[in-house]
Amino acid sequence: MYINWIEYESNSSGQKISHVDFNRLNLLVGASAAGKTTILRAITNFLLTISMGHAVMEQCRFKMGFSIVDRLSDKVKMKDYLWEIRTREKDILSAEGASVYPIYYERLQELPTNKKIISREENDLYIDGYKNLPQVSKLQSAIYIYRENIPFSAIVDDMRLTWTMYNQDVALNKVTNELLEQIRKIIQEAQENKHPVRWHYAAQNKFPMSLFFYIVKKTYPEKYKIFLEDLQDIFPEIENVYIKQNINGDGNYYLSILQNGHWILPPDISSGMIRTIYLLACLHFCETNTMILFDELENSLGVNCLDEIVERIRKKANEKKIQFLLTSHHPYVINQIPVDRWLIISQKDSLIESKKAEELGIGRMKSEKFFELINYLKRQFV
Repeated sequence: MYINWIEYESNSSGQKISHVDFNRLNLLVGASAAGKTTILRAITNFLLTISMGHAVMEQCRFKMGFSIVDRLSDKVKMKDYLWEIRTREKDILSAEGASVYPIYYERLQELPTNKKIISREENDLYIDGYKNLPQVSKLQSAIYIYRENIPFSAIVDDMRLTWTMYNQDVALNKVTNELLEQIRKIIQEAQENKHPVRWHYAAQNKFPMSLFFYIVKKTYPEKYKIFLEDLQDIFPEIENVYIKQNINGDGNYYLSILQNGHWILPPDISSGMIRTIYLLACLHFCETNTMILFDELENSLGVNCLDEIVERIRKKANEKKIQFLLTSHHPYVINQIPVDRWLIISQKDSLIESKKAEELGIGRMKSEKFFELINYLKRQFV
């Protein structure tokens, strides 16, 4: 999935994101509290909420233009859609006791024809190709409810494949013996029946990184080898990275590294090394035509890692197979990302806006891009 633009307005928080257009590579820059993370969080929350069938936890309007690969076409062809969803406040309690907000308006249109795919308002629901539709839950998107059908299956799949901040939160989670055994059986049955293994299934289900490595190594060893060689370019001391059991602890499995013939498990792996492993895994193992969101890319990365990661991101972006939405305050990151891929984010009275750097005259002095940005931001507070 590629996101072309978004708009967002929350009645719950009062925040509003004005129309933001995206390229394949996007660096969101601006002062602290300008709204950069808010933009990423809005996208993350809606993609995960809708694709997992969860209820929306705020009264809001979210509108998005996006593109996915037309899987019915013999050629690699993109299809464009407009999707909008609105919720309203109602006194409904979820099982967890938190307030949730029912969907009262939803539409999905194919672009540029504006062909109506979903039209939903109050109790009226229209799905292209269906008649006499039953009443459905107002706490779930129609895209999710009809996810077994075309084109909704492809949309839900692509939403789930997005690498977000949430993926990193669960990267180091434990893997139980039971879960590992289930995955072993799935892989074994697929290989015996000569069926392809969808190794990105782990990404869809937000599995820990160690389990993701296990699936890739068992099903695509060459891809895993290339990843390991790339990692060793940055950390030559690493001999291997894989899933290992903590036999002296809880007996569960964790992401571990092999150094000097010894396996090291969390928490004895440095945060910079863990984040580098995670970022490289995203770049090597994500599906084509997916989206990666990194908030404050430089966090925990040492000087020996930052330039390597930025270089690889630029290379992947040039291949135009992955969409990147990044935020950063670091001068090295900002200077290394082409200025025509900057989005200058600002916020005033809860309204978040974006402007392209060239619109503001930033980037004319090629060697001083970061200082031009700093000077521009300073002028906004004068």
